[in-house]
Amino acid sequence: SNGASNTHGGLNDGYQGTRPLPVGSGRGLFGGGYIPGATANINYISIPTLGNSADFGDLRAADAAGGAAGSTTRTLFLGGNDPRAGVVDSIEMQSLGNSADFGDLTNDTGENAGLSSSTRAISGGGGFPGTAHSNNIDYFTITTAGNATDFGNLTQARYAQAGLASSVRGIFGGGVYPAPSRVNTIDYITIASAGDASDFGDLTAARSDGAGLS
Repeated sequence: SNGASNTHGGLNDGYQGTRPLPVGSGRGLFGGGYIPGATANINYISIPTLGNSADFGDLRAADAAGGAAGSTTRTLFLGGNDPRAGVVDSIEMQSLGNSADFGDLTNDTGENAGLSSSTRAISGGGGFPGTAHSNNIDYFTITTAGNATDFGNLTQARYAQAGLASSVRGIFGGGVYPAPSRVNTIDYITIASAGDASDFGDLTAARSDGAGLS
């Protein structure tokens, strides 16, 4: 949508408040997941227009439990279940079709949280039930394909946490550590400045597998 009269609340793309939607905005994506069994399917919706989703294309392989992040022009699917735990795929938001290889995370992980500004995509934490939990934070420059760069560390290793962001800050909430215990931790980072996360506060209850938006 060229969105001259549409507004939105800034879902991890760096645009906030009631400014007009920039060209390329207004599209939402759902990639991978369990049906049961992992799927490679990518669906899309037009956020300003009510209606069912439509087929966008496919990931390079069936996947579930990974993170996602992006800008108004490109989306990255970050990690997921083996054998795709360290893999990052990309799609161009306005061009229907299958995903392409973008690069790799610094370590193999799934159940990680994704978030982004308009320029950087972030992956935080991760792991799988019964395996080591990660406190690692990676970042990518969304416009440039390549492998992740280390950003810093969460205050606590965990997986199955939620991620959300403004144009300035990224937030990670909840998660599992150590399995099966859940945590109420909320961390924050300044997306433009690499470094370790800081304590933001606490959720009202310890929880995992939540969804975040902003």
